[in-house]
Amino acid sequence: MHQQADGSHSPAFISPSLQRGPVPSPRALGTKTPSDDAQAVASQKSHSEAERRRRERINGHLSTLRQLLPCTSKMDKASLLREVVDSLKELKRKASEISKDLSCPTDTDELRVELCNSGSPNSAFPLIKASFCCEDRPQLVADLIRALQSLRLRTVKANISTLGGRVRNDFIFMARERVSVTTIQEALRAVLIRGSNGESTLDACNKRQKRILSFVHGLF
Repeated sequence: MHQQADGSHSPAFISPSLQRGPVPSPRALGTKTPSDDAQAVASQKSHSEAERRRRERINGHLSTLRQLLPCTSKMDKASLLREVVDSLKELKRKASEISKDLSCPTDTDELRVELCNSGSPNSAFPLIKASFCCEDRPQLVADLIRALQSLRLRTVKANISTLGGRVRNDFIFMARERVSVTTIQEALRAVLIRGSNGESTLDACNKRQKRILSFVHGLF
């Protein structure tokens, strides 16, 4: 209140900035509330739990690796992982060496006959490499044996692989007497033709599909 010259009083002037208005929330003022503290604690607890589970998974994997490899029970983690990497490289090298001698059957009939590098046409007993792929059938091996006997070929190495009703034969022969590559090709081609003439193309396809399905079901 202000006193005027005549002694009367007038209402005091109140600045708009001092007038009462809405009270801002503590969060608006940057002050943490109890709920904020609770959320922070829950978040920290969740992070700690996730980290604990992650460490348990890692330790479980390391324990499995220790069981797979010999003499690794007292290795530290770095040495164990290095040993695992070295073992995998060695396994990969061995698998590569083994795969050189293994060939899977293809979907098309194939025939190839050639002289080996260790043999020559002029040698007394040349080595001949032959490989062919065809539909598998009961009399295939018997027909093949008769063809080889008629040519007086001695088997030095043989590798036979089957998959889904197809068979691949890889041989190295030694000729007991002079025989040309062309003659061997014709004899083996006759074996392949004998098998293809024994059943129609549709029957062969149906049989192969059944064998593939049986092979796949056998895997599970």
